[in-house]
Amino acid sequence: MVVLQELVQNALVHLDLLKPAAIRLLVFDNRVEIVNPGCLPDGQTIDEILLGNSDPRNPQLAQFGSKTMPYRGLGSGIPRVMAENCDVELIDRPDGNQFIARIWRTTQKDETTTQKANEELISATQKDESTTQKSEITTQKPLTTTQKEIL
Repeated sequence: MVVLQELVQNALVHLDLLKPAAIRLLVFDNRVEIVNPGCLPDGQTIDEILLGNSDPRNPQLAQFGSKTMPYRGLGSGIPRVMAENCDVELIDRPDGNQFIARIWRTTQKDETTTQKANEELISATQKDESTTQKSEITTQKPLTTTQKEIL
């Protein structure tokens, strides 16, 4: 929850108001992406924001956000996200004029890998036994409370 909260807050506070595009929150089976129109401002790099360097694109919006959102200090959002030990990827796309925060859903990724390995093992076993029976594996689990809240 901390990761999503911080990344959505960053997207809102650092929104490039000169771009007509909206912030997009995309939920996939294996990841969640927050796509923000506008790349990092003034030549700022991902390495700098990982260190907590802040360059507010909209100082007034940042000041307003500090009073209306769960605010924990200027430049502290991304380091806090990384401290959560999640699989988060930050992508600055000057060519597409957007910034993407990608949160990999590692449990889902691990389940997919496990499912593929199981399918390969069953396939090899079936060939060895010369059987024609087909086996179906389902690894879909019910959503957790946190996953339901996110969706």
